[in-house]
Amino acid sequence: MFNFKNLRKDATNYYLIIDIAMIVLVMLNLSWIIFDWVFAVPWVQMLLNWLYAPFVQFYGEHVHSNFYNYDLVFVSIFISEFVLGWCVAIYKKDYRSWWHYPFYHWYDLLGCIPIGSFRFLRVLRLISITVRLQRLGVIDLSNTALMLFLKRNYGIFVEEVSDRVVVNVLDGVQDEIQHGSPLQERLIRDVLQPRHNVLAEELVARAEQSTQRLLAVHSESVRDYVHKVIRQAMSHNPELQVVGAVPILGGMVNRQLDHAVGDIVANVVEQLVADLSSDTVHEMVENFLAALLEDLLKPSDSQLDGLQVVNEVIELIKQQVQVQRWKEAEAL
Repeated sequence: MFNFKNLRKDATNYYLIIDIAMIVLVMLNLSWIIFDWVFAVPWVQMLLNWLYAPFVQFYGEHVHSNFYNYDLVFVSIFISEFVLGWCVAIYKKDYRSWWHYPFYHWYDLLGCIPIGSFRFLRVLRLISITVRLQRLGVIDLSNTALMLFLKRNYGIFVEEVSDRVVVNVLDGVQDEIQHGSPLQERLIRDVLQPRHNVLAEELVARAEQSTQRLLAVHSESVRDYVHKVIRQAMSHNPELQVVGAVPILGGMVNRQLDHAVGDIVANVVEQLVADLSSDTVHEMVENFLAALLEDLLKPSDSQLDGLQVVNEVIELIKQQVQVQRWKEAEAL
């Protein structure tokens, strides 16, 4: 169970001995607290008196009546260990400031208060020490029955709570969709509409950069594609077929016409790309965005259908979230 080879340089045998000693003391103290609390029950005293009367008389007169004083012995040990750990933390500069230590170890400090409700905070000290030793690799409780039980129930608890939270959030989204949410309208009216000119500039700039970059790399491919499309269109044109049937000159005229039209269209495409940053194109895109945002604020049947689709999708997600996967895992 113990593996002392995994001790790090900052976890010497001295600190390990203190941790183990504190575990033993805390377990002994908590066991004693529970026993003294149970001892106060009348039927327990009757049972113990039946088993061994001298012990009941001795414990009741000398221990139970003075349990507070005996508990102060443990409290003094716990406070001494707390102060020692605080001094070590200051010396090693484990925290940003010297006064941070009590806030990180609040459970140790509150557990030192000799009052019933605070005494059981000493369980947290026991847990913190055990977790630290587990992290160091000194002990390995991962395959014990208790840890497997805690892991299983912790996973069930987390899944059930998270599922309920997700379902509640999705219920809120569905309620917003069904009763109308001002978020979409406010987003368009207060955020997008005042900035539609900026959005137009950004769209034009990005379109210009992308198309120029693509044309710089694929300009020959674009020209070849334009010529191919024009050649196919001209081959199916009846008038040009008649011209092509003219002896000697027909074929030459069609080839020259094909080449000329292809160059014209390719130059038009390149000029359109070059003119993306012009004021005319910018104004067209800006007007288009303004009209689009204005239309989005108007209710329409298609928008209602879209909201219904979203609502059904959310309902499917809720059904999937509510599947208890921990039951499926146990079944497997």
